[in-house]
Amino acid sequence: MSDTNDNILDMEVIGALRALEEDGAPGLYDEIVELFLMDTPTRLQDLATASAEGDMKGVEAAAHSLKGSCGNLGATTLVDLFRRIEQLSREELVDEIPNLVGQIGPEFDRVQAALKEAK
Repeated sequence: MSDTNDNILDMEVIGALRALEEDGAPGLYDEIVELFLMDTPTRLQDLATASAEGDMKGVEAAAHSLKGSCGNLGATTLVDLFRRIEQLSREELVDEIPNLVGQIGPEFDRVQAALKEAK
C-alpha cells in the first residue's frame, strides 16, 4: 500500500474492519466498501441538490449521514468536510457551503482509489 493512502484513510480504522473478518466474517470489509461506493454518490447528489436549493435542513441531514459513513471507513478529510458543512447548515451560513461541497468530489475520488487499493 502506498504512503499516500495513509493521508486519505485512517489505516487504524481499516485495520479494525479487517480484524472483524479475522473474527469469522470473511468478506465483510469488501462488502462494506462496496456498499459505501455504491451508496455514496447518490447521497452526495442529494447533498448538492439540497445545497443548490438552499435547503439547510436537507444539507444538514445529508452531511450528518455522510459524515458517519465516511467515519466508519476512516475517510478523515471527508469527515472533516461534512462536519464543517453540517455546522454551517445549522448556522444557516449558506454562502460558505458551496465551496466545501465543491471539494467533496475530488476527495471522494481519492478515497475511492485508496479503498480499492486497500482491498
